[in-house]
Amino acid sequence: MSFSAGSPIGLGKSSMSREMSGSGAFEESGPFSPAAAGAASQGARPVKEESPDELLTAQLTEQLSEAFLGGMLSSKAAASSDSTSPPADLFPPASSTSGESPREKGEAWRLSSMLEHNHQFTQKRSYEPFLTGKLPDKKLVVVTCMDCRLTELLPAALGLKNGDAKIIKVAGAIVAHPFGSVMRSILVAVYGLGAEHIIVVGHHDCGMTGLDPAKILTQAKAHGIPAATFKTLASAGLNLDGWLSGFSSVQTSVQHSVDTIRNHPLLHCVKPDGGSHSRKTSEVAPAPAQQQEASKPPITVTGFVICPTTGRLDLVTEASPEIEDLLQRHKAAREATQTPAADAKQ
Repeated sequence: MSFSAGSPIGLGKSSMSREMSGSGAFEESGPFSPAAAGAASQGARPVKEESPDELLTAQLTEQLSEAFLGGMLSSKAAASSDSTSPPADLFPPASSTSGESPREKGEAWRLSSMLEHNHQFTQKRSYEPFLTGKLPDKKLVVVTCMDCRLTELLPAALGLKNGDAKIIKVAGAIVAHPFGSVMRSILVAVYGLGAEHIIVVGHHDCGMTGLDPAKILTQAKAHGIPAATFKTLASAGLNLDGWLSGFSSVQTSVQHSVDTIRNHPLLHCVKPDGGSHSRKTSEVAPAPAQQQEASKPPITVTGFVICPTTGRLDLVTEASPEIEDLLQRHKAAREATQTPAADAKQ
């Protein structure tokens, strides 16, 4: 096993500690205590006297610190609220009474089958209906979960077609770290691809709700990960249980991800009432070029929870008066259609 200093994970433990203390946005507790971080940093540069185990510990610490620390911060913040159940009348159970999906299941995945399908797909020019540009037509970024029930349901429920939006998928729709890969993708979408709107869409019945890290680690062991690896990671100060913990409330988790995006120092986000979410303002008058850049529209960030069965959205974050009025009208319409059915049952 080897790790390159130039891996995509990027930030090492020492630099991440400085980022934390500089922004003031993170807690010092977590998988890396100050003492553990200092001790591990001493081993970040391999020397001849170090044993192979010590070198592996140092490399793992340096390469994985950002990912582990980010997951700890997210799970700790998201799990701070009690579990919230979705309204039974608005969000029916995700599975049918028989426990089976109403659609017919396909055959098991095989590499050869996929390659054969791909060959036929390209030969028949089946790609033509999907042709589009690389810029999102709706200037939208969607951060959502990797749940397979949302693969086709979410775009259909949101009215999105190929080319409309940048869709970022991650377990639980969690933006775990302000300088992690998800946040980096958001920044690229905004500043490199012209996106102006960001929505975070979690979902009910999410596998990250109450995720038991012990079960995940047990499966890792069953797949052949040796006990020595877990011992090495623990000695490096990595808290696997904390990193693999989920959340107790999907609403709280979505709100936490929205707040992480809105408060990012590299984004100028606007509130529904027109105010700014930016935490830092400059007292120095901007140069003409900066004034021109500042005239560009600010970024909006909104959070939702979607039902993985019906596709219905539930707004989590605050909204403008116009949106609140729209949601009230939708609620009244649903109640009007539900009342006759309820009377018939009685």
